[in-house]
Amino acid sequence: MNLFEGIPTEKILDEKKRAHLFDVADMVVSLSEIARREGLLGLDERADFSSHKIMFDKECGDFLPALREIELTDEEHLVFSTLLHLVVDGCAREKIRDIAKYAVSSSVSGEERKLSLKIGAEGILAVCEGFSSETIMIESAMMMGANAADYLSHKKRIDDEKIASDNEIRAFFAEGKEEDGQVEEAEDDSEIDFDFLLFFDEDEILKIMRASSFDDVVLALKNVSGEVLTKVMGSLPKKIAAKIREACEFTGPVRLKDIEKSQAAIIRTAKKMHGTKK
Repeated sequence: MNLFEGIPTEKILDEKKRAHLFDVADMVVSLSEIARREGLLGLDERADFSSHKIMFDKECGDFLPALREIELTDEEHLVFSTLLHLVVDGCAREKIRDIAKYAVSSSVSGEERKLSLKIGAEGILAVCEGFSSETIMIESAMMMGANAADYLSHKKRIDDEKIASDNEIRAFFAEGKEEDGQVEEAEDDSEIDFDFLLFFDEDEILKIMRASSFDDVVLALKNVSGEVLTKVMGSLPKKIAAKIREACEFTGPVRLKDIEKSQAAIIRTAKKMHGTKK
């Protein structure tokens, strides 16, 4: 940490430039969460090295985060993607630090763009060295100088939105369980095709989903026909459906037996609540 010096003493007044700066800081904070949860190799699936857009996770918590893309300049793309490649490939930390320092010091960008380059490079180095997301967030804020308070307010707003979203999802699924009770495990339903749900109308599917767990719904929908996915998503409130779609994308590859286990749990719920429909 503290690889770069020079803290701006004036606020960035251009809202677009300031928003980009905050996005870069959010990106490295999120990369640190992924590295803590999945290891450094987990970063390889989150960064799109073939384009000038990087996909990252807005925040992590009880429920899976929303995914975001940010547009990078040519220089930012080159530096960030190079450093992430080196981190994932297990390059020596000192070598990564030297490359980062050279890349930033040789930049011909203006001060505002150079600051986002510094924050991104410093953050990726911190991820490589195992620093927590909170430490990286504070370090990024400190590097912003006069913009620090605005960034911390921005992070608090994101956290508050995340808590509100989690509470909404938790209430949605918990409410179904309160009404219908816990579903007892019965016979093995793993051989039943998940297209079984097509026999239910949307109101019935809504009740089945609410009586299931969030994790089971996400895993179960990872490997279904487009017809089933459309019908299930169409039965859910838009916000809940959007969160489930994001979670499906975020979870990445999943073992088939785990998908089948979650599908079987939902099928048992459907049979208990409504009986097998022909």
